Amino acid sequence: REGLLQSFLENQVRVVRFEPGRIEFNAGGEVGREMVQRLKGFLEEHSGRPWAVALSQAPGEPTIGEWRAKKADAARAAAAEHPLVKAVLETFPGAKVDEVRKIAPPATAKAGAAPIDPADPDDVEID
Repeated sequence: REGLLQSFLENQVRVVRFEPGRIEFNAGGEVGREMVQRLKGFLEEHSGRPWAVALSQAPGEPTIGEWRAKKADAARAAAAEHPLVKAVLETFPGAKVDEVRKIAPPATAKAGAAPIDPADPDDVEID
């Protein structure tokens, strides 16, 4: 229900300091007072406590979007090193790894079964 707020948090907010009841962030440019108030209201409504929301000039942490992109890049690089994927990439020049998704273990897997091993070709799904 809060698409604008979600986009703001994912793409602009660089957390400088966070603790329960207080968040300080750098939004990388001009931020309207309305968005700060919207964030404050959302946090208060969903946590049931008052929040102090402050803008900062400190650089802060990477945005959620940047963090996700870095994680996706690392997953693609790791997948491209898998022997089976390497063979496919060599067989089809110009092919690339676009997306890496975790697959659920088979429904027949028993509790306590070994986790998925990305080095085992039987545990890897290729679309």
